[in-house]
Amino acid sequence: MYKSKLPQDFTEEQKTSASNTDIAQMLLSQGEKVTLKGKEYVWGEGSNEVKIKGNKWYSFYMLKGGDAI
Repeated sequence: MYKSKLPQDFTEEQKTSASNTDIAQMLLSQGEKVTLKGKEYVWGEGSNEVKIKGNKWYSFYMLKGGDAI
């Protein structure tokens, strides 16, 4: 069974690296469809859209957001 990593499981180096990661660019490099809308990128469609700006994301469907990790 998969055990998710909680923030305390990440090293300081991993946290620093993640905070410097552009999420949209990372998704694009993995072949995901990401579109620029205004000043933000959007990943997904309809109610599954996730808005991305730099290393921050927000899902209106889940009413949740955060940074890269």
